[in-house]
Amino acid sequence: MQMASLGSLLFGVLIVGAISLGLAFLLDVAARGLSVVKRSITAGLVGGFLPMSLPLAIVLMESSLEDSFLVALVLVIMSLIASLLIGFPAAYFFSRKRQKARDEELDPKVFE
Repeated sequence: MQMASLGSLLFGVLIVGAISLGLAFLLDVAARGLSVVKRSITAGLVGGFLPMSLPLAIVLMESSLEDSFLVALVLVIMSLIASLLIGFPAAYFFSRKRQKARDEELDPKVFE
């Protein structure tokens, strides 16, 4: 019983990290004009909130407004915590590594 809950927790962490890394890569390719921090914040927030959107939608559709407010608030807070602890660091280190690799490819002698 405890292995199942540990496995689902690990799966949730991996899903948030994978979504954040994927979006960080897409933003790195498509929106290079944004800074590394802005791209990482965006990727981390989407990576944290996207997996929680389905449970949040189900809670809001299936229960009354009085009953669902507290549960929805908890889901939003959990999404924010997942974004801060998992999504943002993964996206930030990935984006920073790609930025450094891109900066090293440019030869400064070419522009002199």
